[in-house]
Amino acid sequence: MKKISAHYIFPFVSAPLKKGIIVINNEGIILEITDTGGQLRESDRLEFHNGIIIPGIEGLTIDILRQRQHEMPDAHLNDILKSFAAESERPQGFVSGQKATFLLISPLDMVNLRLTEKSKLKKLV
Repeated sequence: MKKISAHYIFPFVSAPLKKGIIVINNEGIILEITDTGGQLRESDRLEFHNGIIIPGIEGLTIDILRQRQHEMPDAHLNDILKSFAAESERPQGFVSGQKATFLLISPLDMVNLRLTEKSKLKKLV
């Protein structure tokens, strides 16, 4: 079992979670998603990542994400990401009981939740 957290988790199926926790088993199945209310405490097997954790989206790259942010300058990053998920053939999001791919976006402008020139997309799970 592993617990994964970041500054924000964008589950797509619910509102963004500030310092939320996703608990997965050894097979990568989501066991639980916890809203900490932004009050994260140290815990056994907790990995904290600097940035935003999102569900995997087929074909998403940081360049494509930057282009969409440029096309939607007033949109919240969560809405930009959800626009990709909506275009996917299969449902996207973190849901208990499902196997999920986790992507990390980092670094970014944490005040405005915007990508920067240095932002990268990395597969975590």
